[in-house]
Amino acid sequence: MGTFQEQVEGKGPPFYMDMRHFSEEDAHHLQYVLMPADKETYLDYCKARNIDFKKTLLEVEIGELSLSGMLVCDDRMETAVKGLFAGCNFTSFSGAICGGFVAGLHASTDAPKAGMGELDEKSILARRRVSWPAYPALVTYSLVPRFENPIRQVMDYYAKYRRNMPGMTLALERLALVESYKGRVYAKNLHELMRLHEGFDLLSQFRYTCTLPAAKGKRRAMYELSDFPKLNPDLAKGLVVQKKNGAPVYSWGL
Repeated sequence: MGTFQEQVEGKGPPFYMDMRHFSEEDAHHLQYVLMPADKETYLDYCKARNIDFKKTLLEVEIGELSLSGMLVCDDRMETAVKGLFAGCNFTSFSGAICGGFVAGLHASTDAPKAGMGELDEKSILARRRVSWPAYPALVTYSLVPRFENPIRQVMDYYAKYRRNMPGMTLALERLALVESYKGRVYAKNLHELMRLHEGFDLLSQFRYTCTLPAAKGKRRAMYELSDFPKLNPDLAKGLVVQKKNGAPVYSWGL
């Protein structure tokens, strides 16, 4: 949000963070303790670019605005299901690379120690017969990109970093149009079938963010509206969204 506001005011890009005035201890802690905790390959990046926080200006860019679900996993990116690793628990490009790197590293280390599992073919077929009719049809012609891309285009155009109520209203109208095609999309393989269901979830998430009944005066990130500049200090807290009877119910957390 900070870099975006700087660009709105005509002060960039490029943008730089200047940490040369930090103490040796603070600069070292930031570069070698805090940053690698967020991105495990960060020190490799600094080494390749010859970056030293105490001596070098660090170029930054406008971040990615996104929402995500999170899987419970340990430091090895292994989930509660033994042998199942979360390839990514991050929303941004650099985090996704690092998450996949860590998961792949530990998964490959564990793989030689694990035996091949046995699958009950009859159980698989029985489950497939029950659940398959609920899935979109598999055909040779795919409509996956033509369903997913408009969702992102709507949000990029009508509901950007600095939102307003008219834009969010229009976004909801356009998302409703996209949703009207939900029963007409097809996947040509199981990978695209997975992407379709991800697209359905994406559509729901974006609709929730555009229907916040108490967003006026909110002071956090994408919930800050340009047509309501007066912030409400009581809303400087987490937002909780629950789905009840098929509809989102909103409340403010701690």
